[in-house]
Amino acid sequence: MGPWLNVLDERFNLHLRVDHLAEVWLVDKPTGRGPAISVEAFDEMGNLIFQCFGMRADRGGDPDAWGRLVHSLPAAGEA
Repeated sequence: MGPWLNVLDERFNLHLRVDHLAEVWLVDKPTGRGPAISVEAFDEMGNLIFQCFGMRADRGGDPDAWGRLVHSLPAAGEA
């Protein structure tokens, strides 16, 4: 809808103004439980406007599937 990216799912909702995106990063943060992989988006002032992590395995998530999904996202200039 216009500048909005809307994702409506039974377990996940997202409403993001794509015209406010300046940078999007795939971030891999090492932790004691293994990597915490996130997708993070920033506006032109460097403010974090979106951050999404996969669910941990002990919470019912599939970290390997999340890793494959985020690593399959297009890099800059590929989209």
